[in-house]
Amino acid sequence: MQSNEIKQMRRDFGSWLRARREEMHLSQQGVADKVGVDRQTIYRIESGTSGTSRETVIAIAQVLRINVDEALIRSGYATPAFDRLDPGSFKGVEKLTPDQRVAVRRAMQALIDSLAAGNETTDYIEEDETRE
Repeated sequence: MQSNEIKQMRRDFGSWLRARREEMHLSQQGVADKVGVDRQTIYRIESGTSGTSRETVIAIAQVLRINVDEALIRSGYATPAFDRLDPGSFKGVEKLTPDQRVAVRRAMQALIDSLAAGNETTDYIEEDETRE
């Protein structure tokens, strides 16, 4: 990634976090206290003047009730799952709009999270389909 792209990504990520923080009526100090960093760290992240660690991104996402995967993608620590899939893993994904891809990714993540949590209520899947 080029220097200008990194700077823009940091600004976009910071603006996104600031908007969510303000929606939740939290101060920078309030978020900093919950995350375990100083207020200046939150200020630098929101202003895009500094990046941060993966762990801090995760902690901020949890405090702001933001999807951790989305926060990691927006911060540059991860790439969207569909970008990493082998061609043909999901037939037709390339035909979807970006918004539709996000919706599918979120639905898949919700299913994965549910199964990982032991909520194996997959009655919407035909029994024959699970044996393929």
